[in-house]
Amino acid sequence: MRGWMAYYGGFYPSALNPVLRRINTYLLRWIMSKYNKHSDWKSECWLTQLSTGRGTSRTGPG
Repeated sequence: MRGWMAYYGGFYPSALNPVLRRINTYLLRWIMSKYNKHSDWKSECWLTQLSTGRGTSRTGPG
């Protein structure tokens, strides 16, 4: 995934924003179904921290 983003981001970086937003939406949906007890704003915060590089925990949301 990282290589794909680096390659296509070199040509037109702003065109990746809708695609990456869609991927984040799917990841959030997956997290909320996997960790059913965390199916609230905590999952969204956890995904946001992961996407910004601030969250390094491998234990999941919460």
